[in-house]
Amino acid sequence: MSNMGTTSVTLMRMIWCGLGDSPECRATVEYLRRTQQPDGRWTEDPAQYGANPPEWNRPGDLAVDLWETANNAACLCALGLAQDPVTEKAVAWLRANRREDGTFPGYIHTTYAMAAVCHMRGEGVEAERYLADSLRILHKFKDESWFDVMDLTWALILWGLAGLDVRTEAVRSYRDELRRRRNADGTWSSRYPGCGPQYTLEAVEILRALG
Repeated sequence: MSNMGTTSVTLMRMIWCGLGDSPECRATVEYLRRTQQPDGRWTEDPAQYGANPPEWNRPGDLAVDLWETANNAACLCALGLAQDPVTEKAVAWLRANRREDGTFPGYIHTTYAMAAVCHMRGEGVEAERYLADSLRILHKFKDESWFDVMDLTWALILWGLAGLDVRTEAVRSYRDELRRRRNADGTWSSRYPGCGPQYTLEAVEILRALG
């Protein structure tokens, strides 16, 4: 069944592909306005349990709500809605759910998205902090079996939407790691079955954009 996570990443990729002014994107933004929770987050419908969702789309999980809310906020910022009330509520909820040290529990994509959100909202100090956190994530986990090419392309798409320069250390480092993972035949591999072609297309477009 359709879920908030798929909605969020599809919106992100539509904007990346230049479709931000399309009827589909506009309809998705209106859907986000309707489904935002009173406290500012987005979450998965409990009916998802009947569809045996993967852990990253699990209803009632703070880690899932964090990445989905951060990713939606980044998309809204990229569409010119950085100061819109819907974005303000989302950012306030995200900040209220940080750990004491300022990091986020759960998925690394929350940190990626918050770097983009803060940059687009003109919050330079916070943006730098989340970019530094992202750089630490890369250095610490890039050789782990679970750290996939998707974890590189996702960050680079978000930072591309935010207009971050390739001279930014985190952007450059993620780009260089993406280059390093290219196979001899020019493709990229993924641990997620059937996703290699998708991430190969994304990698090609990202590297073309970044030079």
